[in-house]
Amino acid sequence: MDLLLSDLHPDQHIMKKWIMRIFSFLVITLLLGYIGASIWFYNHQESFIFMNPVKLDADYTYDFATDYQEINLKVAEDVTLSSLLFKSSIQPSSGVVFTFKGAGGNIANQNEAAAVYDSLGFDYFVMDIRGYGKSEGAYANDEEMYLDAMAGYQQLLELGYEEKDIVLIGVSLGSGLASYVAANKDPRQLLLISPYYNIKDLAKNLTFSQQVRLLKYLPTDLLLKYNLDNASHIQNTSVPVTIFHGTADRLIYYGSSLKLQKHFKAEDRLITIEGGIHNGFGNRPDVIEGIKQTILDLN
Repeated sequence: MDLLLSDLHPDQHIMKKWIMRIFSFLVITLLLGYIGASIWFYNHQESFIFMNPVKLDADYTYDFATDYQEINLKVAEDVTLSSLLFKSSIQPSSGVVFTFKGAGGNIANQNEAAAVYDSLGFDYFVMDIRGYGKSEGAYANDEEMYLDAMAGYQQLLELGYEEKDIVLIGVSLGSGLASYVAANKDPRQLLLISPYYNIKDLAKNLTFSQQVRLLKYLPTDLLLKYNLDNASHIQNTSVPVTIFHGTADRLIYYGSSLKLQKHFKAEDRLITIEGGIHNGFGNRPDVIEGIKQTILDLN
């Protein structure tokens, strides 16, 4: 026969009430903690996406080994982006490489990149997104990022470049911008360096520290204001796509590119670099040579 609450000894009755109170307290504490962590992440998500920005004074003078043109892009009433155009020493050039760089730093260290594309006879264009270098403003969602990316592409068209002469390269964070432009325009080709599948997928698969591993337990799909969906963009891209990714990448896991590969056209390629890590990946000699050869193959 089931024991009724009224049949309990008074001490047992008190003990059961305390257990229920403690249990309720723990559940409420965990729930409030979960809600608090979710609110904190929603309000601070930009610090996870736009990592390590380095600002520059508006009057900062770049120091490069070759001549360059500094171009200010006004993308909103109160937002101007800083961009650089390096002209190849071989003129007329074979085209222009437009790079969307990864998070961290700014565009003040472009000597090596400019030299690489100069050796191919290509001009080189790069810009800082909002909050980096001399670029003003901040982002509230990925739609603003897309508008800025398209503004950079439009600037090249206004400078006289034809779409067939524009090579798009997206590095890490910048991969989602480069793929978006490629999906909505008609450049020569698209190269992605260490790309994510999309930001929501990446948030569930971060492993480089114990703290970020906890993100997979939050409802990031609902909380993120950014997605930067490389997968969707690649599906809607008609130009040739080449991806370079290292198997030991702990920031943007290599499986991202394996999943992107499922959306490839027949001519698209995934170039795997065994043991390649995230930091400095684009500066590896084998990656640089692979990029150069990929550009030349369609030249």
